[in-house]
Amino acid sequence: MPGVSDVRRSGVGTGITMLLVLLAACADGAASTSTGTAALSLDRSAAEFAASAERALEGTAFETVGPGAVADLVIGLCEGLGVGAVPATIAGLGIDAPSGDGEILTEVLMVGIAQVCPDRAQVDLTGYYLDAVRGTADAAGSLGAFDEGDVVRAGPIVCARLKSGAGVEAALLTTVVGLFGVEAETVDQLAGLIDADQGVVSGAVLASATALLCPEHAGEVEAFVESL
Repeated sequence: MPGVSDVRRSGVGTGITMLLVLLAACADGAASTSTGTAALSLDRSAAEFAASAERALEGTAFETVGPGAVADLVIGLCEGLGVGAVPATIAGLGIDAPSGDGEILTEVLMVGIAQVCPDRAQVDLTGYYLDAVRGTADAAGSLGAFDEGDVVRAGPIVCARLKSGAGVEAALLTTVVGLFGVEAETVDQLAGLIDADQGVVSGAVLASATALLCPEHAGEVEAFVESL
């Protein structure tokens, strides 16, 4: 079995190659979206929408998801991958619901995105992102560690950690927790905790999410990879 350095290089390093390609193709659009909407305005718009949409969930399995939670879901989608991430976002709630109820919440969130951050409704960033991660995993023979829902939910977490100033290592470690439920305090401690395929997928998520959602941190990610 490869050592942790091999996992780091094959995973994160391979993902960086995809990051550079994605930056050239997508970074301008992603950056303009993330910087064009002030946080306070986004919060206010999402809260107003959620209050108006509350009645749509009455009588469904999601009626316990109050306006505050709906607003948070819309904000997460606006700051993240947008419309394409709606199914994974709903699945992440862990609520067992009839398909009809799921369709209602899907419609609520889709309308919320269209009203609060219409740019995230017009471009399917989720498709670009999944193609990047899946392509990297496929090229490395690591599709066995690829779970679409987990990968979609993990993407925005990368940028949240980077934007908080936590650093690339912390972003990668948080990604591993989200994808595989494996906790470690340092990358070196991942030895024996994740295998090479999981390393590939984790690295691809780190790189692809950075490229699409927070390209201003691409230099930090590249420097981190070079230091491995």
